[in-house]
This record gives sequence, C-alpha cells and structure tokens, in this order.
Amino acid sequence: MYRIDSTTAALDKFGPGKNGFQDGVPGLVQATTPGAVTFDRFQEELANAVEGAGLTLNKNDNTQLLQAMQIVADGSTTDEAGNPLYVPRAGGSVVQAPLLRTGAGELQDRSGVPDGTDWNGLNGSGFYFFGSDASMATMVNAPALHAGLLHVYSSNDAGTEWVFQQYQSYADDRIYRRRFYPTSGWSYWSADFTSSYPQPIPIPPKELPVGMIAPFNVAPGTVIPGWMPCTGGGYPDLRGRFIRVCSQGSGVDPDGDRGAGTIQGCDVQSHTHGIPVRERESNGGGGWGVDYQGGALENTWGTGGAETRPTNVSYPHYYYTGVGVGLWTPLQLKHAGIEPAPLSVHQSHLLTGEYLGEYPVQHDPFATKEQGVLVPLIPDGATLEPPPASNDEAGYPQLAVLESGIWQLVRNWRSTALWRTTNAQTYSPGSWPHDPEWSGLGDLPDWLTDQAPPESYPLWNATNGEWTIDTVAQQRDAELAKARQDLQSFLVMQGLAPEVAALL
Repeated sequence: MYRIDSTTAALDKFGPGKNGFQDGVPGLVQATTPGAVTFDRFQEELANAVEGAGLTLNKNDNTQLLQAMQIVADGSTTDEAGNPLYVPRAGGSVVQAPLLRTGAGELQDRSGVPDGTDWNGLNGSGFYFFGSDASMATMVNAPALHAGLLHVYSSNDAGTEWVFQQYQSYADDRIYRRRFYPTSGWSYWSADFTSSYPQPIPIPPKELPVGMIAPFNVAPGTVIPGWMPCTGGGYPDLRGRFIRVCSQGSGVDPDGDRGAGTIQGCDVQSHTHGIPVRERESNGGGGWGVDYQGGALENTWGTGGAETRPTNVSYPHYYYTGVGVGLWTPLQLKHAGIEPAPLSVHQSHLLTGEYLGEYPVQHDPFATKEQGVLVPLIPDGATLEPPPASNDEAGYPQLAVLESGIWQLVRNWRSTALWRTTNAQTYSPGSWPHDPEWSGLGDLPDWLTDQAPPESYPLWNATNGEWTIDTVAQQRDAELAKARQDLQSFLVMQGLAPEVAALL
C-alpha cells in the first residue's frame, strides 16, 4: 500500500508526507491522475485481503472485504467440524453462526413477540427484543419484570433437542440463563451479575406474593426452598384445621368479620329434633312406657365418631417467604414496595483492634444465593456483634478492642501523660498509625510509666517501679563543672581574657 506520489498529487494534504488527490482547475491546476500503477496497487491490496481470508473473488458481492476482515479477526474460517463460522445474510451483511450449532444458519431478529407469550415456546435461534416493562409483566415463564434482550440458541427452530435462553435486563444489569433438554425439560432461571450490578437481595419472584399459603403434595416436614411449613413458630399453625375464607362483611360467619389467622373452635349448629324412645312392657303388667337408662331419658348411646367433619383429604400447607428463591435488585424491590433492612458490621482497626464504628456493607451474592438468607460481605477486622458498652465503674477510660473475633473492654491510656522509663521522655500512644510502637490500649508496657519523673537526673527503678535520682550522674556532672571552673580560673591567671575563658 502507498499514498499517491505522482507529479499531480496534492502534497501534504493529510499532513506532512501524506499526499492526496485534488480536483483540477482549468488553466490553473491539473487534476491528480493516478494512472495504471496506482489503480493496480489498490486492486491487488484489496484482492489479496479477500483471497488471503480463503474467499473467492466475486464481482457481484460487495461485502467480501468485510467478510475477510471478520475472518482474519477471528483467526479461522471454519470450526472444528468444518462448518463455516461466517455466513452471508440477506442484504449483504455477514454474521457469525451460533456456537455449538453445527451447520447452523444466521441468528435472526425475532422481535415483535406478542403480549402473554409463554417463553417456553421461544425456541427459534435469534434475538428477541422486549422494549416495554408493561409487556414484560404479561409474559409467562419470563425471568424479570423489565425490558431487555433475549438470546435463544437451539438445535433447531422446533427446539426438539436442546434450547438455551439468555436474557439481559436493561433495568438492573442482570443476566438470566436457563436451558431445555427433552429428558429434563426447562431448568430454573439462574442469574449472574455484571460489574455494575447493585447488591442482590433475596426476594420472591413476581409470580408469588409473600404470605401466600398453599397445600403441597409432599410428605409432612419436607423442606421446600422459599416456603415454611404452617406449623407455628412465627408462621400460621394450620395443623389439623380447615381453612375458612374471611367473612369480610358478608355476614356468613356468625362470629363476624374475623381477622386473618384467628381460630374458631368446633361447634354444632343449634337444632331441634325428637328423642328416640322404644316401647316395652312395664313391670310385666302389659302396659307401655318410656324406657329409662340410669335415671335419664334414652340417648344416642355413643353413635358417631370423634368429631363432626366433611369428607376431606390431608395435605401439609406451607407459607411462602420467598427467601432463597430468587435475587432481586433494589430497583425491583422498589417496584414491589418492599424495603429490606440494611446490613451493617462493626469494624475494628486492622492493627490495633480498636473499635472504629458501624458501617453498612454489601451482600455476598454467592453465599446469599446458597444459604437462602441475607449474608453480609464481612471485611477483615469486622463482626456482626456490636461492642460492649464502657464500664463506668472501672474508674478509667475504656475502649472496645476486637481480639480473636470477640470484643474486649481494655484501658485507654491515650489521654494519660506517659514517660519512657529508659530516658524519661514523654510518649504519645498511637503516634505511628501504620506501625505503632504501642497503641495506648490495654496493659501498660514495662518501658512506660504514668509517674512524672523528677526534673533533674531521673532514674527508673525497675525493682520498685518508681523514679529515683541518678546520684552517679549528678556527682559526675558536679565534678565536671568544678574542673571547668578551675580551668577557666587558671587561664585568667595566665592572662587570658575572662570572657574568652568563660567560653571554654
């Protein structure tokens, strides 16, 4: 490749040394005339690119350079089975064939799905654009409430072998996936999070409201994700009871408009009927009378069972909590009118262990999804447990310190005047935040004391734990002072000026 360099080229048209073409002006400027050499070079440059990508030149195809660029960018022209990776599309464009689909054609734009469509039937490979939240709310077996783009890859447009669906929501940066196999049917939707995705919060899918009660054809005690058995313990206790619809102003319930979950005891409606009697001959005298049993009138003699009930069938009932079923974003929660409680941890200093305060934290998306409850992403040096309150009866300042994951109240020396026992110099705890010699918390080290040293010749007595006077140093300095004074006096006697001698 080269830029035009003929005598009629427009010099430096695109910068220094970058010539171009120019139109001619009759009688003034001659138009650029490339000539055969230039056109041949252009032709061969383009033809070599197309043929080098494994394509055959076709004068009726204006997309071959684009195809060549795509093939070169991918690094190959066919997959391992010999199928073309790039296939022509109506209108001259080129698209990559679907992955894992041997001999597949292009992915089609299949937008325009009508409201109420069951996504189990979207089997044709292609792109499905859903641009309306209102339309999404009508879809069946869809993973989200919000508009987005669905990618479908299938073994064939009938979806009889396998189908893979991936949905990208525009509202919350979530990517949902599921698959279909003839032997197992559709899998549950799973969700991944992009780097900009806000923290996930367990909340039920839009199809089921929290608080729903439903019977399940399972053995009593079976664990069902998102559901709790109605056996009490914070949930309705329905064991052995019928469910009666609330009267709600209808007047059908004799006890009036009872609230949800209120229990009504067993009863038999008031009624009137005759007393069964039997005839017998009285006292063998041939008369007739009423038979008595133990001094009372004849009764039903225990006829019937243990309770009054209709024909029924027994199933365990469960209460829908939604926990562990799905992960919704804060935006979806807002639409659902749910305000989850924020999570927070109590953070300690990574070096000193001292309490720094309470801070909000994000949720661990993987642990949350696995355990079915909100799991905070706890940083190093943090705990969910708050520190204990200071003990006012201790008589000295205290500060909470995290030791082996447990908060301990220790003495805080930072507001106390301290001195080094080695040289009687003052010491301020915590002056080295990144590598503290001592944090000022806990027991006082042996090399520090809160006793003020004497102003002159301080000496720490480690045995007694108190300051004394360093008499040896005091005597030495006195002798040195006397020797200096004697020297100065001698030099003055030898004729040295007194002010000069005083400098010695």
